[in-house]
Amino acid sequence: MLRGTEGELLDVGARDRVLESHIDTGSLRYHSADMSEGHDYFVDLEKPLPIPDKSFDTVVCLDVLEHVEHIHDAFAELARISRDRIVISLPNIAVLRTRFRFLFKGVLGGKYSFAPEHQGDRHRWITTHRSIGEFVVGMSERCGVRAEQEVNELMHAHRYLRGLSLVAVRAGVGRRSGILSERSIVVFRHAAG
Repeated sequence: MLRGTEGELLDVGARDRVLESHIDTGSLRYHSADMSEGHDYFVDLEKPLPIPDKSFDTVVCLDVLEHVEHIHDAFAELARISRDRIVISLPNIAVLRTRFRFLFKGVLGGKYSFAPEHQGDRHRWITTHRSIGEFVVGMSERCGVRAEQEVNELMHAHRYLRGLSLVAVRAGVGRRSGILSERSIVVFRHAAG
């Protein structure tokens, strides 16, 4: 998704800066942003970002927005600080594996748990393939960007389920519902880009 991309890249919610090891730093200058120390920028996506408009050619925000209460404002801020491209990923809670876990164990698990103690980092939004699509369309209109590419990452499940999911994808099963996709990765471009 970033192949052939040049310029300044900001990785929002960078945590351990792992994205840096997967990009060509000869053509992309990597910058990280997070709520912890050791990053180029300290950012809180619940507030306006302390970064001028159009500061970065590409802004990447992977598996972060579902943790933010004001997700729509956060996306608008990502669009504001990017010149050309925004790349986001959101998990699909309606994937087949999660449905089975809920059916047989009665829990969504992980960062959706309702525990007796606050678990700190958690998902605030239940994002599904369909709701992600609606979010993409709505935010594209609101922020003056267009979704250029969407990739649905197949579930990483037991080898038999993974084989079944590959057969189903080739047959076109589950394409609309997203029951086989762990997450959606969407590339947005500015209208002028």
